[in-house]
Amino acid sequence: MCVCLNRKTTDVPRLRDEQEIQRQLEAKQEEIQNFRLFREAVEAERAQERIQRNNLKIQQLEQYERMQVNIGHGTLCLMASDLGMIKKSF
Repeated sequence: MCVCLNRKTTDVPRLRDEQEIQRQLEAKQEEIQNFRLFREAVEAERAQERIQRNNLKIQQLEQYERMQVNIGHGTLCLMASDLGMIKKSF
């Protein structure tokens, strides 16, 4: 049987018997488990946010490509119109 003194939490020394040591150990293990669960939840949330950001980047690139195509098509139409005007003037 181990009996230890505990001075960390109170001003008065208190004897810690096996039951108290076991209770403190279990409390610490529960605290560690709760922290692990919290950490895993945060990591999962961050991973999901990263996926959403990457999807948004892909959507922005696709939109940019469509805009480039539309601008290119518009430029070609203007050039064809200008060419038609030039031909008419000759």
